[in-house]
Amino acid sequence: MSKDAKDVIRCIAEFLEAWGRPVNRTQIAKILGVSKRHVQQCLNATPEPKAAAPVLSRPVTIYDSATDNAGRPGTFADFLSLCLQTRETVERMRKMSPDGAKQMKRTLPAATISGQFEPTRSVANLRSHSGRVCLDCDNVTDCGALRTLLASMDCVAYCSRSVSGRGVFAVVAIAYPERHAEQYESLRRIFTRRGYEIDSQCKDVTRLRFVSYDPGARFRREPALFRGLADPAGAKLTKDHATASTPTVNARSVAASATDDDLRRAEILCGEIVNSGINLTENYNDWVEMGFALADFGEAGRELFHAVSSVSG
Repeated sequence: MSKDAKDVIRCIAEFLEAWGRPVNRTQIAKILGVSKRHVQQCLNATPEPKAAAPVLSRPVTIYDSATDNAGRPGTFADFLSLCLQTRETVERMRKMSPDGAKQMKRTLPAATISGQFEPTRSVANLRSHSGRVCLDCDNVTDCGALRTLLASMDCVAYCSRSVSGRGVFAVVAIAYPERHAEQYESLRRIFTRRGYEIDSQCKDVTRLRFVSYDPGARFRREPALFRGLADPAGAKLTKDHATASTPTVNARSVAASATDDDLRRAEILCGEIVNSGINLTENYNDWVEMGFALADFGEAGRELFHAVSSVSG
């Protein structure tokens, strides 16, 4: 069994325990299409479950379908549970025509990842923000690569293929829920510069996220808080709230794709920057983007990123 499959089994068991549900090995085996023996082996190697992770207890509202506007209070753990329960439906939809799948998607359960709403789903009825924003990127050429990139960001709590199988979504922990739109805009600009277009509707705090099944989904128990802010109207990006705990890119989890010549050039340039004391970045978002670029060099890029960051404002 692959390491990813083992991680998925452990993740399922972990959030079931945190959610207060018994770990049903038969059900996990059926969902993932593996034997009970493999599930047992993975669970035997898993440490005792920790206390409920904040990411799992975040408040959301669960809706039975796109036409349900009242919903019911829930948590992110409830949403993940529904994602697992709808495996067969989602896999069937991915084999359907785009029009048929689009129509069927509206019948799936969904959740407002950014918070709970009462009595109906509207901005005025936001009762509790979850401290999360959900990003959605459609028609992705390589979903696996984008998912890996997202998983390398320590502010990403969860990322997965979307229900169509042709897109990827990510749940990002944000530091300033009251400035939801500005935090979304900061993230959108970062990904646009990396060649990924984020759905503009994600800035809507009432945005529905339909359930989706992905055995390669990535989960982080304790995400860092993303602190970037940008004016949706187009004003200059800010970094007033950047701190020493600013989210960074874990280069070790990103496959290196650059050549040795590229790495040597990067080392020379970064050396000049450090020796000259040049502040290469003037705002938080550029700093994060630089981390993405240097992540292409793997562990060497991680070291270069830390070196250049030492002289950046």
